Amino acid sequence: MSAHTFHFKTLNNQTIDLSNFKGKPFLICNTATLCGFNKQLHGLEALHRAGKQVLATPSNDFGQQEPGSSEALICTLKDKYQISFPVTACLGIKHNPHPFYQWLQTQVSFFGYPRWNFYKFIFDHEGNLIQWFSPLTQPNHPKIIHLLNQHH
Repeated sequence: MSAHTFHFKTLNNQTIDLSNFKGKPFLICNTATLCGFNKQLHGLEALHRAGKQVLATPSNDFGQQEPGSSEALICTLKDKYQISFPVTACLGIKHNPHPFYQWLQTQVSFFGYPRWNFYKFIFDHEGNLIQWFSPLTQPNHPKIIHLLNQHH
C-alpha cells in the first residue's frame, strides 16, 4: 500500500486520485487559512508554479482555523493567496481522520503525525513516504526542494 492508493474530494466536489501523482515525487501539506503559518501557502504555490506536485488538505481540527464553507475557502485561496495547486475539501486529521491520514499514522512516528497545521509530507514517485517536516519548516527549504527534484 502507498499514498497512490488514496483519493480525496476537492472543494468543488471533484475527485483527486493520488495515483495521478505516479512517476514524480509530491508534497502533501495539511493547511488552515486562519493559522499563523498561512503565509506558507505562498511557498506551496511557488513550488507548484516551479512544476512540483503539491496537494493541500485543509482541516479545522487544530485551533478551529478552517471554519468556513467550501465556497468561502475557495474564495480565500483564490483571492488572498492566488492558489492554483489542488486543494481537498476540509477533512479530519485529529478527529475522524480521512483514510489517507489513518494510513499516514502507520507511516510516521508520534512526532511525525500532524499535531498542528502545515506539516509537510514528501512522497517518492511510487507514493512511499520519504520524509516529513514540521510547520516550522518553510516550503522552500533546500531539503524539500532537493527531495521534490529527485527522479527515480
